[in-house]
Amino acid sequence: MHLQSKNFQLSFEGGNSYHNRRSLEDGELLFLSNASMEIETKGTMQIKGADALLMDLFTGEILDYPEQERPDGQITLDVSIPPAGSVLLFISNKKQKNLAQYRLSPNKSIVKSSKTQIFET
Repeated sequence: MHLQSKNFQLSFEGGNSYHNRRSLEDGELLFLSNASMEIETKGTMQIKGADALLMDLFTGEILDYPEQERPDGQITLDVSIPPAGSVLLFISNKKQKNLAQYRLSPNKSIVKSSKTQIFET
């Protein structure tokens, strides 16, 4: 998938990726997902902003996501989304302070399950 406009460029390979983008007063909210059940999607994004924050949907943490600043007021991000995974990013117009750095744990892995059980209480 390749998308391009003046302040936003997105290029992904592998998987089946989708995105939803919302402009806010202080930045942009960007939801990225991979609908493939078997193939990881990897890509690069270029967007107008000063800082990228990962909003962890499992823990509620907000973490500083690694980005490369560009001289034209945009930042570049590398993104990797596992099969059936998603990422919620906030692209801030201002550099944020005092946030923990996002790091993918080297021992983190994807666990596949053949059966899901729901228990009601």
